[in-house]
Amino acid sequence: MNARRRWRFQFLDRVYCPKSSCSFLMSDRDQVMSDKSEARKSLECGLNFCRKCHVLWHYKKICEEFKKSELYRKSGDALLESLVKKEAWKKCPLCATVVQQNGGCKRITCRF
Repeated sequence: MNARRRWRFQFLDRVYCPKSSCSFLMSDRDQVMSDKSEARKSLECGLNFCRKCHVLWHYKKICEEFKKSELYRKSGDALLESLVKKEAWKKCPLCATVVQQNGGCKRITCRF
């Protein structure tokens, strides 16, 4: 991704498509599907996803309910979450990127 496009959006407005083959950068303000919803749609691939938990859109369920569902537990996202817990990796509090500490202090600096 070119740096000019990345800096065009304010940090808190940046949303990446969670589909691994897409990862398109979008402005969160352009993606609202309804007023009170976390649902977003990728401008590149058309995937409907949840902005809050970065998975396929879970219609009529809040994120916590969806993460307890059978559909989520069988997904690659759930496998990654269990690996993160097992290996004691951390997530960036701003962008949720998984990081592994390999030395130094425990401070996480967001690269985005």
